[in-house]
Order: sequence, then C-alpha cells, then structure tokens
Amino acid sequence: MKKLQAKKKWVADYNNAFTLANDLEVLLEFRKEGDITEEEVASQYNRALSAIEKLEFRNMLSEAMT
Repeated sequence: MKKLQAKKKWVADYNNAFTLANDLEVLLEFRKEGDITEEEVASQYNRALSAIEKLEFRNMLSEAMT
C-alpha cells in the first residue's frame, strides 16, 4: 500500500510539473502578442523550474537508495 501511495505521488508531481511547463508555453505565446508582462512569464518559469528540480532531486535520492 505504501508503494502505491509513493507511485501516486510521483504521478501527481509529474503531472503538476507537466502542467506548469505547458502553461509556460501558453504564456510565452501571450507575451509575444503583448498581452502579459515579462514578469508574469518569469514567475511561471520559476514555478515550472522548481517543480522539475524537485522531481529530479527526488529521483536522484531514490536511485541512491536502490
């Protein structure tokens, strides 16, 4: 049961990072059109980067434990 919960956490965190990255792509298109500011794009970039880095870090830790 614990392994299943861990797998679900991985999937949820991956989906979150994927969504943040896709949202960044959309915001970049809006930025090209001048509809939003560069600060809004930078903020979304930082959120997406943070989520991806957390996944990478957890992956490195899980590999070290096996």
